[in-house]
Amino acid sequence: QEQEQEQEQEQEQEQEQEQEEKEDQQPRPITLDKERILTQEDFDRLEKLRVKKYLESKGMLGKRKSPLEDVDVDELDSSVPRRVNVSEIEEYRKKARTTREERMAAVQEGREGRVKYGQPKARGGGTTNKEKRRLKPFAMVKPKLVGKQKRSIHEKRTTYGNAIREQK
Repeated sequence: QEQEQEQEQEQEQEQEQEQEEKEDQQPRPITLDKERILTQEDFDRLEKLRVKKYLESKGMLGKRKSPLEDVDVDELDSSVPRRVNVSEIEEYRKKARTTREERMAAVQEGREGRVKYGQPKARGGGTTNKEKRRLKPFAMVKPKLVGKQKRSIHEKRTTYGNAIREQK
């Protein structure tokens, strides 16, 4: 029984070692330090990594043939496209607040050459009948509405017909 327990412990230790090795082999994400200023050596290292990644993606460089440290930028093909991602270098910066004069100037600039809209058309005379009905107190209109609801169908039909005949 003691031998079996020792064997089980050895197997557990071997499994733990294998898991640690797997964790060591997995690439860990690189975090950038926002307070540190990058030196020329850092930029050179980034350039080497960028070129190596490009060549690996094109199948020009085998993963097993050369590790990251062995790749030299000077020896590699100069036709590798140079791309700089601004978001990786700069951090987010909020726009500066504009002054009132600048905002008003931008508004006036946008209004130039535009037909005015949203203003009522100039018409002579007083208020229209629609405006009068809308502005009239509801207490004055209520008895008329109640009377219309109480009318019979025959009365409604005759008044509607008369209204149509008057329009002709």
